[in-house]
Amino acid sequence: MPEWRCIGCGGPLQNTSPDAPFYTPKSYQEGVPIYCERCYKIRHYGQIKPSFVSERVLAETLTLVESRPGILLWTVDALDFYGSMHPDLIALSAHKRTLLIVNKIDVLPKSLSREKLRQAYLTMAHDAGVSVEDLVLVSALKKTDIDTLIERTRLLSKGQDVTLVGVSNVGKSSVLNAMLGAQQLMKNPITTSFEANITQGLIPFRLKDYTLYDTPGLRAKHAYRHYLSGDSLRRIMPFKEIKPTVFQTVSHRSFFLGGLAYLSFTDEPTGHIATYVANTLLVHARLDENPEAFYDAKVGHLLNPPATTDPSVPLKRTTFELKGAAISVFFPGLGFVRVWGAHAVQVATYEPIEPILHPGVIG
Repeated sequence: MPEWRCIGCGGPLQNTSPDAPFYTPKSYQEGVPIYCERCYKIRHYGQIKPSFVSERVLAETLTLVESRPGILLWTVDALDFYGSMHPDLIALSAHKRTLLIVNKIDVLPKSLSREKLRQAYLTMAHDAGVSVEDLVLVSALKKTDIDTLIERTRLLSKGQDVTLVGVSNVGKSSVLNAMLGAQQLMKNPITTSFEANITQGLIPFRLKDYTLYDTPGLRAKHAYRHYLSGDSLRRIMPFKEIKPTVFQTVSHRSFFLGGLAYLSFTDEPTGHIATYVANTLLVHARLDENPEAFYDAKVGHLLNPPATTDPSVPLKRTTFELKGAAISVFFPGLGFVRVWGAHAVQVATYEPIEPILHPGVIG
């Protein structure tokens, strides 16, 4: 039997069990590209069905990647750098030469210097424990600097295999599509979607100088995107340049990022903030001494997402001493809030999610 795989996710196709993974109603025809039913419905109708990649398969894939010679292409999200981190990939970068691809650079304000951004991401990667040999800023959607990425990959690989890795929803499949499209190597691009783990197998693409392997997107349980789906997930993911919302005073105010997180300040007469999140994620500012009560009363309604149909996740609160320094508070899976001049802030997040303080990409 010839190899018969979905051109969307790489899974082994079968046409006998409609309820099993990788089903297609079509029969095998040599040379005819076929999507599994799941990828077909995602691609043509936007209908998302559950992923079939298990934790065991993901672990086996990483073990296989580690054992093979070659380099890593690690794709991260420009707005959501810390949500793009994964302990297994951090560990893998220590053993393999790694080219970091900072994707979705088009969603950041155009006024930011590209060279300063590059240096900022290198610093963030280093501070997160990632071993980086090179870094490229790209936009797979806009096809920005894809040729630069291809050339850097060729030079770094030195003919060895290249493995594309990343957590779900960072645009890894879009990067792959852009790379292959730029080299005119793929007539039918692989499936891309908001849902996790569209790529369901280790898929090889033979290029002129090396073989490029795509891998399943890893689950990022430390980020908000892991806990949302459907419209809620779409509302926290930016698709065009974000417009920061600036608040000139923070004294005795709370700032809610939808119903997902909030920051509370006490007496901060000189403090101000700017929010860097998707334009569709509404920021609600409130002069209130009791943000906990307001959150409990309004979450899922005025404070949305999450929607009332999303799983309920308890909040935890962390207080940070800032001492007036300019700092960014990162919310993995959402973006960040830049704070100037405040002396302390209480940050509330979903319990599994750790807020991160770092100078970040804004001066």
